[in-house]
Amino acid sequence: GWVEAAFHGRDEMLNPGGNLQGGMISAILDEVMSLAACVIQPKPGMAPTLQMTTNFLRPAPAGRLVARGEVVRAGRSTIHTQGWLRDPDGKLLAQAVAACVPKPMAGAYGAPDA
Repeated sequence: GWVEAAFHGRDEMLNPGGNLQGGMISAILDEVMSLAACVIQPKPGMAPTLQMTTNFLRPAPAGRLVARGEVVRAGRSTIHTQGWLRDPDGKLLAQAVAACVPKPMAGAYGAPDA
């Protein structure tokens, strides 16, 4: 499974150097990778992140950015994902890998309540 989403880096997300702050980049990549892990589950579910590593390759400017998350391998207890953040021209700005835990959503289609 995979998820692709466009984000808009706003001025309040920038570091003193005028580029998107690294924590925001990690949050964006975490979101698309977790959603990719969610869409492969047989019933509605979540995929909380166990571990994540982000590599910052180029400064990320304010404005439109595109993030993609993909499932690399899905097991019963762990889903491994990878993600990329690109500028509108397709230039790679950051990449990440993560491990997530597949969990059913409480109350969704017969899943146990929390």
